[in-house]
Amino acid sequence: AQRQAILEALESLSTKQRMVFTLFYIEGFKIDEIAGSLKIANGTVKATLFKAVRRMRQELAEFERDVL
Repeated sequence: AQRQAILEALESLSTKQRMVFTLFYIEGFKIDEIAGSLKIANGTVKATLFKAVRRMRQELAEFERDVL
């Protein structure tokens, strides 16, 4: 159930957010590496990552409320 909730939360992200989130948190890329590979500014990577994390927290908080 927890794994499914995480996958669903990831699916709720935009394609760009999911890509940046995955590269940073799962693949271990640094901000500047992500920026270089996606050809976007470091600030854009940081802002996208911030929005992705905020969305993931919202989605997983809903899961937590449903489970508890």
